[in-house]
Amino acid sequence: MKQDVSLLTRGMVEDIGRGVSHKTKAVELYLKNYTLSEIAWKMAHSPSSVNRYLEDFLVVAFLHRVFYLLLTIRKITKLSERLIKEYIGLIERAESEGYKDRLNQLLDPFKVNEPLKNAGGGGSAMTDKGLVKREYPKKYTDRFKGEHCEMYS
Repeated sequence: MKQDVSLLTRGMVEDIGRGVSHKTKAVELYLKNYTLSEIAWKMAHSPSSVNRYLEDFLVVAFLHRVFYLLLTIRKITKLSERLIKEYIGLIERAESEGYKDRLNQLLDPFKVNEPLKNAGGGGSAMTDKGLVKREYPKKYTDRFKGEHCEMYS
């Protein structure tokens, strides 16, 4: 009979070695609809720490979703490569194990709900329809062409 019991090791307590990070476990519980308070109590962490793990995870999830490379995500977030890989693995598990909706709900604030109007310039933004070209007003893009810019008049 298999039981869901894990033995504590020094590596798990100190969060060192090759075991799964406690941060990943906390985020996974959140994806499974546990509240921040429940996770903090269950894992003996402060709610602010659990919230920080979740915020870091969401940034990694967003950057991964818009196809940033692992090393770029590492530079942006200042998180370890190991933790980023764990978070990416968790994203993939979430999509296959039935808590994809919760992940999408958490990533929803990163979306731009309306496409921007075409006024010259460029870039991109995440919308409900995926990655779309972002347009900037002409008066801001002119300064990059060496022309007069109203913004600095």
